[in-house]
Amino acid sequence: MSQVSEKKTFDEIIKILKHIDNLLDTKKVKEQDRSFQTEIITLMEEIEMDDLEEMNGSSDRHTVDLHLAIIAHTLAQNNLVHVIEYLVNRKDISNLYVSKAFIWACKRVGRWDVKDVIFAILNSGKVSERSLETGIQELGDKTDIIRDVLKKAKEIKKKPDHEDEVKRSPRVIDITKSITFYDPITMEEKKINIQDYIRQDINNIVIGYGNNQFFLTTRQIIDAQLEDALVYPCLKINEVRTALSNKPLYNLRRIGFTYNNPCDMKYYIDNPRTQLFAVVDEQVRYPSFVSHYNFHNQRNPNHVSAFHCQSGLDSNVSFIEAAVQYRGIMEEVHESLVDLSRDELQLPGFQGRLIKTLKKISNVVKEDTRYIEGEPETGLLSKLAHFGMVDVIKYLVNRPDVNSKYIDDGFWWACRSTEKDAVLAIFNSGKLSAKGLRKGMRELKTERATDIISEISKLFASTVMNRVSKKRKSASKKRSGGKTYRKKRFIKHRK
Repeated sequence: MSQVSEKKTFDEIIKILKHIDNLLDTKKVKEQDRSFQTEIITLMEEIEMDDLEEMNGSSDRHTVDLHLAIIAHTLAQNNLVHVIEYLVNRKDISNLYVSKAFIWACKRVGRWDVKDVIFAILNSGKVSERSLETGIQELGDKTDIIRDVLKKAKEIKKKPDHEDEVKRSPRVIDITKSITFYDPITMEEKKINIQDYIRQDINNIVIGYGNNQFFLTTRQIIDAQLEDALVYPCLKINEVRTALSNKPLYNLRRIGFTYNNPCDMKYYIDNPRTQLFAVVDEQVRYPSFVSHYNFHNQRNPNHVSAFHCQSGLDSNVSFIEAAVQYRGIMEEVHESLVDLSRDELQLPGFQGRLIKTLKKISNVVKEDTRYIEGEPETGLLSKLAHFGMVDVIKYLVNRPDVNSKYIDDGFWWACRSTEKDAVLAIFNSGKLSAKGLRKGMRELKTERATDIISEISKLFASTVMNRVSKKRKSASKKRSGGKTYRKKRFIKHRK
């Protein structure tokens, strides 16, 4: 991958991605057009993973991911296999992203010519077993492709890993969850929300390990122990000269992290803005280790508190890498809207499944606000309105946890998209504020959507008349109590 001298800004990255998207949209491409594919690859090489690290966890990063997803789909649709091979084999493209691309391609078999795309993704070796099973299910009755996919997967599984490389599967961290963490420094147990923790300070670090477990610390704590925590693996016991000086490792026990083995911290050092990490065990074991102090002070090998290749210290080693950020069920809902065409999104079957998924979320507004991070135009209701998904909108706006502010934002986007059914569904919820109504109507006027304006005006007039009617009936009921009493007394008197 080409090296660049300066990190690119968010706007520069988006400009490159939009340029790629426009090229794919406007130019008639063919599979054999290698020059065009080379042009796309050259543009993609301008974006380094380091350029994205400062956006980790932000709405900017989410926007970039959406652009990448859309581009990947267009590449598959046009059968641009060489670009796909380049993309899925990039070291900074996660296994999770590649696995999702594999499932998506399997869904399109029969509609698009994506057989070569499926094998290009599979050959990367990044498709998880679970995603492989899901992809095969999506292939349905395509027995010939299923047979070839299973054969290829078996071949890939048999391939031995290179001696100097370890298969690295990034861990997924659900940042929406709260965990109970025992702080080894204060010796206190605390309940901490992961997303709140990383937002408090850019130097706060979350390390995922084991079976969905987490260790919380800070860069200051890690860096302060760097010299004392540094060790080198020894090839033989009691022989310091066999220590590998080119493989410095960090003894994580120095910061109270007792779970793990000596760790290669290169990724942590090279990425000072990253906050979410995963520790992965390597299948490499050494008989002992020597401390940084003893390695550089071999004349004083009796330093009690430091390792010096003595026996009893045999251990595997590990490495640290970036963790994949997962924001719960709400992220799955948002991503499902990216994967399908507009017609597919509006199918009752899909909308029904989406409603079923949303029912698992106790507070939609809270989870969505946490996910979109202050950009209401990218919120779920806004997207549903943009795609005209009326069934889901009707369910969502009538949930008790959905407030008028959230409704107002969705209504404005529906008006901007001039989606008549979505506009009316949100208006009929009765939760739209007067301010939200005025703002939406101004947008409709800007878009010259006179038919929707007319319909809203009629509904509004009808709503006002109903309110007036209800008030009159209520007032009449209060007055009629006395009349009824007098009438009954008069009737009794006549008798």
